[in-house]
Amino acid sequence: MQTAIVKYQIGSYSGKMNVLVDENNPNDVVIEKAKAQLFKEAGTTLPMENVSFTILDRIDKVRDS
Repeated sequence: MQTAIVKYQIGSYSGKMNVLVDENNPNDVVIEKAKAQLFKEAGTTLPMENVSFTILDRIDKVRDS
């Protein structure tokens, strides 16, 4: 598992979020997971225009041995 740090911009509002992803997930899947997570947290739909997501980093989670 990895934690992806994703920056989002919605109109004039922006922020960063952590998204748990599989290390084999391509970036487009990570972005879709970030959109779904933000939708769930906001409790509403996202506007179709003026929305962008950027992956800033992907950090491997340390596995317990």
